[in-house]
Amino acid sequence: MKLKLTLAAAALVFSANGAMADFVGGRTAYLAGDYQLAYIEFAVSARQGDAKSQVGLGLLHTWGQGTQRDLGEAYTWFHVAATQDGPVDPVVRVLAETNRNYVEQQMSQSAVERALENAWDFIKREAISNDEVWDDLFAASPAPAAQAKLQIESPTASVDIE
Repeated sequence: MKLKLTLAAAALVFSANGAMADFVGGRTAYLAGDYQLAYIEFAVSARQGDAKSQVGLGLLHTWGQGTQRDLGEAYTWFHVAATQDGPVDPVVRVLAETNRNYVEQQMSQSAVERALENAWDFIKREAISNDEVWDDLFAASPAPAAQAKLQIESPTASVDIE
């Protein structure tokens, strides 16, 4: 419990200064063997959409470094990185896909489904929190924004948003 509180407090401190929490900081901490700091650094920037940090966070969860071993959480982060829209380094995408497939082989089908739901929830939250995405979607719609209907498909479900 103390570790969780420490991580949460550190994450808040680091998120206040985006330059302190980033992939490079996570990688540096990881290479120095400071897995808890690597976890903090990767977690902050992964939640901000950095695919490299998402892969780093997945690896930490895969091997239980700096956090508890959790293949479901690892799969979630690898999937988020692998399916990210926009410019992602092709090598990072391949690493995410390869690691996701490796982890999946060690999981039950129901665990994979839960991990996909978690990934989809994260992706939806990120899309909803990004007003520009919604503005672009509504601007591209032939219907007025108040009447626009958007179909979002996940790997496990389809959701209509009106």
